[in-house]
Amino acid sequence: KVKELNKEHIKGLSNFAGWTVYSTGCVIARNQGISVVLNLFYGTLANSAYGISQQVSGAVQFLSTSILNAMNPQIMKAEGAGERQKMLHLCELASKYSFLLLSLVAIPLVVEMDTILRIWLGDVPEHAVMFCRFILIAAMCDQISIGLTSANQAIGELRTYNIIFYTLKIFVVIIGWGCLKFGLPISSIMWSYVIIEMLTSVLRLPLMKHIADIDISSFCKNVFLRIAVPCLSMIIVCYLSITFISLSWRAIITFAFAASIGMLTIWAFALSDKEKQHIKTWFTNIRK
Repeated sequence: KVKELNKEHIKGLSNFAGWTVYSTGCVIARNQGISVVLNLFYGTLANSAYGISQQVSGAVQFLSTSILNAMNPQIMKAEGAGERQKMLHLCELASKYSFLLLSLVAIPLVVEMDTILRIWLGDVPEHAVMFCRFILIAAMCDQISIGLTSANQAIGELRTYNIIFYTLKIFVVIIGWGCLKFGLPISSIMWSYVIIEMLTSVLRLPLMKHIADIDISSFCKNVFLRIAVPCLSMIIVCYLSITFISLSWRAIITFAFAASIGMLTIWAFALSDKEKQHIKTWFTNIRK
């Protein structure tokens, strides 16, 4: 019996590790594949600009992934205890918080990317601003339903999920190569990147409906609708800033206004009464 148990554990761990390696490999293949395609059609300058966008994306996404990493143990624990509905609720919260935390930085950064890169690099490579903007927009699209990836990992149904979603990510390289081969502008490969990220983010819902019987309408209500007002508010504030302010230090104003409006609208529209009470209790405990 002990031997049989060990074999089952080893099989389960091997399956989990194998499909995790596959998903990671697909993401690496996509990122490196885009670099190869850009180098093939536009040379090393475009490749270096894309490399800068990857650094920016990695630095910004650290904020949202930290939230997800903090919530993953609770998601796994809830599923392990047989509390499926609690696990799915935590995944909704993970998606909402990850997106909102990322958008607080990414939205003003997308708007003021030209200024930020000039301050950081001095001499900004051609296409670097465009690459950075598209990469951050794609990251926000991915974060909208990122909690469902954790739900799938908790359930352990990795094969179908990873084959569908992470294989789709590799298609960015193929589609991008085709676009550039037929003479479309360099931005076409980044449009492909964003569209694939949007597609995979939306497709998580019906697949997880099949795997975990999630309530799609509840997810849309608790995540999509609650993030809409803060997101639109920050976009409008950033647009007004770049339209009516021409100061040399406008980027600081843009970030300050976007962050202020973002946090106010997040409190007013994105958080439920229960979540607000938890935050009030947390601040009260800190003061004590």
